[in-house]
This record gives sequence, C-alpha cells and structure tokens, in this order.
Amino acid sequence: MKKPQLEEEADNKSISEEPLVTDDAVRDVVKYCPNLQYLSLSKLPKICNLSLLYIADFCSNLESLVLQKNSHVSDHYVAYVGRLCRSLRYIDVNECPRLTNKPMVHYLLRTRPGIEIFFLNTLQKSVDYDWYEPLSEEHTNFETDIDIYLNNL
Repeated sequence: MKKPQLEEEADNKSISEEPLVTDDAVRDVVKYCPNLQYLSLSKLPKICNLSLLYIADFCSNLESLVLQKNSHVSDHYVAYVGRLCRSLRYIDVNECPRLTNKPMVHYLLRTRPGIEIFFLNTLQKSVDYDWYEPLSEEHTNFETDIDIYLNNL
C-alpha cells in the first residue's frame, strides 16, 4: 500500500469510483490528512455511514464533500458531518437512494448559514432559504430526532 501523503500536501482528495475503497481506507485517509478541504467519495459501493463518522471526527476543516451516487449513506449521518465539520460549505448528495429525508436538508440549511446542498437534482442554498417559514411537523420532528440521535452516537 502506498504511504499516505503528508497533511501539508493533501488539502484535496478524490478517491471516487475506486471499487476497492472501503470505510477502513477512508479512515486512514482522513486520519492522516485531517486538513482536507475537499473530499469526493462518489460512486463507491463499499462506503457506508462509518466513513461519515470518520470524516466528522477527523476533518474539521472540510469545505466540500461529494457523496454523489453513494447507495449506503443515510440522513442522520450526513447531518452529523454537517454538524461537526463547521467549515463545510458544500455537500453533494445527489442520487443517493437512501437519502430521501427532505427534513435532513432543511435541518442543514437552517443550522448552517452559507451551506449549499446538491440534493434531488437541485442546488439548495441557505441564503435562499426562507428563515421565516414555519416548520412543518415533519421538519420539527426531524430536528428533535437528529439532536437526540446525534447526541447518542
């Protein structure tokens, strides 16, 4: 296995479409390169929520995360990354079949001013978000659930 780059050399990383990439490989990359600013994990069949936990724990400087066409990540874990990676400004979760929860997008837009989320073939921006729109019961329940869920991880 090739030695990981030193963190000074590794501000951006794309390991997209590498069929052998696993959660353990993602852990190794983010652990040894905690100053990543851009990470693409699109079209990786062996990546699941565990990778998102590693990203949230190690990559506080992450600005852009691409998870496009990833079939094993879920709503609460994407929200967890959005909560802990405070520099995050862009998330691409388009064509992720397990991400069907619009309240997850609503949660991130509401709690992360300046973030942009590519979801369901639409770029959603917090600057366009109607902050005065009353929360639906579905959104309110997700925000309560996500706080409880993420505090128990």
